[in-house]
Amino acid sequence: MGQTQARALEEGLLVSLVALLVSQSCTIGLTPVIDPQSEALARPRLSRADQNYVRR
Repeated sequence: MGQTQARALEEGLLVSLVALLVSQSCTIGLTPVIDPQSEALARPRLSRADQNYVRR
């Protein structure tokens, strides 16, 4: 992964993690927190953050 890609992942990581924590604590799933207009809230990004940060 290049430095540019790593920086892009870092930029919205906090937003992605907060969205994941809210979706899990409220047991609403990912669908209500997905926003395709926001890269940090896109389904692939949330899934990747869930697998790499939350589940560990």
